[in-house]
Amino acid sequence: MSTARLTRTQPGRVGADRRALFGGFAFTAYSNTLLQLVLAMVPVAVLHGGRVPPAVFSYVLSLHVAAGLLASMAAPLLLARIQPGQVLVLSSLLRAAAYGTLILSTDKPALYAFALVSGTGLGMSRPAVRLLLNQAAGEGGAARVFQIFFLILNGAFVLAPILAEAGRSHALATLAVVTVAEIAGSLLVHTTAGTRAATAAEPAAPARPTWRARWGLLLRPHVLTTVGYTLVCYFAMGFVVAMFLLYDSVTPRLAEYRPMFLSFEPLALVCIQLALVPLFSRFGRRLLYLLAGLTLGPGMALAFGTSLWLVLVGLVLFAFAESLAMPRIQVEAGEAAPPGQQAAVFTLVAVATAVGEILGNLAAGLIVQHLAGRAPGPGAAGMAVGAVTTVLLLAAGMALIRFRPNHAREGEPRG
Repeated sequence: MSTARLTRTQPGRVGADRRALFGGFAFTAYSNTLLQLVLAMVPVAVLHGGRVPPAVFSYVLSLHVAAGLLASMAAPLLLARIQPGQVLVLSSLLRAAAYGTLILSTDKPALYAFALVSGTGLGMSRPAVRLLLNQAAGEGGAARVFQIFFLILNGAFVLAPILAEAGRSHALATLAVVTVAEIAGSLLVHTTAGTRAATAAEPAAPARPTWRARWGLLLRPHVLTTVGYTLVCYFAMGFVVAMFLLYDSVTPRLAEYRPMFLSFEPLALVCIQLALVPLFSRFGRRLLYLLAGLTLGPGMALAFGTSLWLVLVGLVLFAFAESLAMPRIQVEAGEAAPPGQQAAVFTLVAVATAVGEILGNLAAGLIVQHLAGRAPGPGAAGMAVGAVTTVLLLAAGMALIRFRPNHAREGEPRG
């Protein structure tokens, strides 16, 4: 019998497939660390005799997000007959090819090719790694597995900027090491998670609504406001990430702290999430949306200040808002979906996620490109964007409370 056989905790009950879980966790750790390392290094490292201009980098980042969105939507259909672990192997090989492109050139065509190929690899892996972990978790183990997944994912965001700063002085050698590491990681995933088979027949899927029917869901107030809330949240996230990736041109006097800022926000997010887990069920929706709106915008504003401590306080406030708003979006999408159309609503939320990130990336790049070295400067513009975001997020939150279906109100704690 294969050493990869499933362990059983009780007769008739399937336990966790530890090898498959190890493969999924390992993929999450190395692939996200390497990708974020490269994204953090590209705008500040001297590659092939020059640096990538801020506006060009923001276009590359936006193209990367868009490619990931399209791949996430297409992969479950195009790769339905391939095991999830094998999809992860293909994803790693695509990203290795993308990193190899940067070794050859950082002219615009090469940068755009990197964005398309790496974004496609990322998008393919998103549904595959979640499916693999869900299958490998066994009965009743999914919640714990995805808690570990979340911690590993954010741990990669903490570690990557530090590694990027260490590697920027030898950028081409770092890219070569990253490329080899991605290929080596794909071999690890192939041996641990590449051939896991489903343990039981899956029920027949219901008929899928047409794209016209999916977009028609936006006529429902609750669906529309959920999509709008998602768009504002991910615009803010994309804007903040891009501004700090380009931080050398945003606040030059604090540029030496850029790696710390990039790592500090996801670290704060993890700590706040862990601290708030016992309290989430006690937050009424009014309190949750009020706190998220009143901390996200001010957090953005403070994060673009000229004082080190104000920036850190701003990033903590921003992470606090994220820890409230991001999980709530998933719950809200499920409650907004009409019977049998949850997948369609989650697709619309995924589109809003990507569009929000793209718009945030573009706004940051254009602000830095046109205001760097001028008065009032990119930092002041970032504060203004934070103020506008506060208003939009509060408005969207109040709309969600107003349009919530009556059946979801029962048993709701008061906020």
